[in-house]
Amino acid sequence: MAETQAQIEKLDSEKSKLIKGEVANNFHIPRVGYYHAEARNFFEHPYGFEQDGRYFINGVWQDQPVAGHQSAVSFHHMKSSIRLEANAPRPGWQQQVEASGLIWHGAGESPYWAEDQHLVLTLKAAETLEDAASELHALCLEACEQIVKRGWWDRLAIPEAAIGLVQTSWMTSDFSTYGRFDLAWDGKGQPKLLEYNADLAARGVDHPVAMA
Repeated sequence: MAETQAQIEKLDSEKSKLIKGEVANNFHIPRVGYYHAEARNFFEHPYGFEQDGRYFINGVWQDQPVAGHQSAVSFHHMKSSIRLEANAPRPGWQQQVEASGLIWHGAGESPYWAEDQHLVLTLKAAETLEDAASELHALCLEACEQIVKRGWWDRLAIPEAAIGLVQTSWMTSDFSTYGRFDLAWDGKGQPKLLEYNADLAARGVDHPVAMA
């Protein structure tokens, strides 16, 4: 429900731009499609999507790409399971993220994240990362159980004033609000955990709702 509401709010913020034809190519709405600015319509494939040597542009397949346009990814022809690609920053992205509630998104001219780059993953790569995160989360919960059962407070420098809160939270099965695993992975072997950030106030800065 939260994801659907976020998409509705995102669409509302772009409604006037859509009517005026001011939205850039490949503005994406799940279950609707990718926007092609010249056609002023949404289609199944991104603008410039390449498949079998042909390019999907303004709702039709063409033999030649648009001059100066970097073709969208064709997942059928990816040579690696994960790679970094350059892209043009979203027009007015600062206003977009502020509209979602994120008023701090960088220091001066230095944004908190890279608006001119994005990761491209195959479905298998995405599932590998998802499986790794699920396994790591389960291990963290197992570790928490042992800490509470064995009273390993000193090992983790947990102050005495917080012990009762931790015990109560664990016994009542309080849910985590959110968490982020920082993983190192080049598409080969298994992802390696660098750091786990969970239930931090600053975590909202890089929430996918703001970056999408």
